[in-house]
Amino acid sequence: WNVQFGVQDPGVSLPAGVERGAAPQRLELSWEQVSRFQEDGFILIPGAMRQWVEYLREVADYQVENPHSLAINASRSGSYEYIHINCWMTNDGIRDFFYFSPLGHLLAQLGQAEEVRISTDNLLVNPKRCFGWHQDNQTGPIDSDIALRFWASMDPCSPGAGAPEYVLGSHR
Repeated sequence: WNVQFGVQDPGVSLPAGVERGAAPQRLELSWEQVSRFQEDGFILIPGAMRQWVEYLREVADYQVENPHSLAINASRSGSYEYIHINCWMTNDGIRDFFYFSPLGHLLAQLGQAEEVRISTDNLLVNPKRCFGWHQDNQTGPIDSDIALRFWASMDPCSPGAGAPEYVLGSHR
């Protein structure tokens, strides 16, 4: 690997209609969606990040081709081609996704909060083998009662082949 340090700029253009320095995109959820999330502990919002998928693929490709020093130890496990924790802090493309996509607005609505702050992200590329059933527990230095998690796939997936499964009400 030709390891990179510091902040990386993948040079990927933002999706059409998105401008640096402009307000983040918004995507309104219905009260029914927010209520269902509060009850079940998860929600599927098909197409919410559709405009961003190609952008994220290009950013992820750049990151794999230009690995950051923070990704080395995580990727040695052999489970993934590339794992990078807190990529938003070292990759301007991931940062811009968080800043300008509707994700923050969606999470604020679901958490019924005025604002959201990113604690941790994981860029996982090309699983070489599936993990068995497990429970993620990576809220970082945050009270888990107020932490929200999201999962966005850049490739098609299905149950048993990459898609997460959630236990209804397990958040309580």
